[in-house]
Amino acid sequence: MLVLLMTFALAACGGDENVSSESNPASDVVANVETESKDEATASKKEETTSKQQTNTSKQGATTSKQQSGGTVSRQTTSRQGNTTGSVTKDPTKNITPAVGNLKIKEGKSLTEGLNLKGKTITMAITPEEGQYKSASFKRTIAAFEKEYNCKVQTKQLAFNKYNQLVSNALAAGNAYDIAYIHGSMYPLCAIDGLYEDLTDKIRTADLMDDDNPQAGGIDLNKTSYFASYKNRIYGTCNFESVFPYVFYYNKIKFQEAGLKDPRALEKAGKWNWNTIQQYGRKVTSVDENTYFLSNAITGRGVPLCFDAPLVKVTPKKNSSTNSVYVQNITSTNYIEAYKFMGKLIASANPISEPLDDQHKINDYESFMKGNTFMWLEETSKYLDISEKVLTSSAFAKKKENIGIVAMPLGSTNKKGKYPTGWLTAVACGKGKDPRVAIAWDVFRSSYEDPIVDANAMSKSDTAYIQKTLKGDIACEVGMFNTSGGEEIERYEMTIRRAVAKGEDISSLTQSYKDLINAAIKFTMKSK
Repeated sequence: MLVLLMTFALAACGGDENVSSESNPASDVVANVETESKDEATASKKEETTSKQQTNTSKQGATTSKQQSGGTVSRQTTSRQGNTTGSVTKDPTKNITPAVGNLKIKEGKSLTEGLNLKGKTITMAITPEEGQYKSASFKRTIAAFEKEYNCKVQTKQLAFNKYNQLVSNALAAGNAYDIAYIHGSMYPLCAIDGLYEDLTDKIRTADLMDDDNPQAGGIDLNKTSYFASYKNRIYGTCNFESVFPYVFYYNKIKFQEAGLKDPRALEKAGKWNWNTIQQYGRKVTSVDENTYFLSNAITGRGVPLCFDAPLVKVTPKKNSSTNSVYVQNITSTNYIEAYKFMGKLIASANPISEPLDDQHKINDYESFMKGNTFMWLEETSKYLDISEKVLTSSAFAKKKENIGIVAMPLGSTNKKGKYPTGWLTAVACGKGKDPRVAIAWDVFRSSYEDPIVDANAMSKSDTAYIQKTLKGDIACEVGMFNTSGGEEIERYEMTIRRAVAKGEDISSLTQSYKDLINAAIKFTMKSK
């Protein structure tokens, strides 16, 4: 799973403003904010179907490397109840549909079959800010790819906040990259600017992931479709793990000392919901002692997305199979309810979240590592960072085993049970380069099993648990748009969240920004 980190305006992996005993996941227990819905939980559990025979069969073949997110594990097999708006021409054994758009994939064997690059050196653009590209596991995956396709991979480090421009410069100089990454915040502008090859007609049904058997790898058409909303053409491919889900990290020692039940045990009993979080928070939060149940990371994108409330919404254009429409989503019921709830957690008379002020750095795990907060909300990718930091933290007895991970309960407006994730990242092919190389890399990395488990990797049981959150449709951001002055609309959302954290009314705030966001979308889409 190779997702880039935001290094400006957005938090690393969290998409926010900072520069920098197995149980069922919360996607199986869809909880309302005020009351837990047992009927929804039962229905969600009935929808989940796991095929042990498929799992055992896939283990004999190619399986997925989890080293980049913290461990090696077999994926869960399930039938996706997708949110679709079109049909896909595909091999009947493939059980997957796009989340948006009306993509049609040509039937047949992969164009990468028998690909031999004959010792050629291919270039791959990565970002130096992303820790996982520095990991031993990533290097081992590249080495295995080089052996498989008889090539040499040369990585090029491009600063995240200049990524599109540097890719454009390389293209202009005749040095387009064979493999590059499209972070969700770089799209759709990179497609509008023509930086990458159109992969739509180069993908075959044999390249696609079978949703009933994701262990075998392949292109996840559901997630890939988010990079096809411009002209309904695919400019980058995603596999099953091209995104990091949001989770609560928690301090097991603090839970035990406070006499609180373990969140995973509560989840298994069907009692892990926002009501429980608030009850626990009111019990242990002490403003005077600077101890809070939640870190202020809850003011990031995690809470809005658990209510299925992205900043921008994308829908297919009516009577058109060639484009989609982006519109602001901040005046939606989902968005407003999400921020009302966020304000309740952080700005009420009895807050359970640390404040958003100069003394409490937003979305930073420092207070969590010090033991000032019980829980920290972030993407699963951050485990690689805190699993090292915890070794020097007395609050965790210097043992990474004292870090707990539990899925987010879903918000009351998330009727389809979409699990919240960070930005998607797609694999792209530089304009004018051989598309088969990028396709081969994405399919290969999705099925490669790293034989080595790194010391700071997540445990197998936790990784298996996390994988269940990706088994259905996800709630994610769908793109970034610039104003005519060059600002990104995420700046507007930062202003909104800081105002809500101080107790201001969300409804009036969203009305102030809706037209500005729509104007930025219009400007970006017509920039060429």
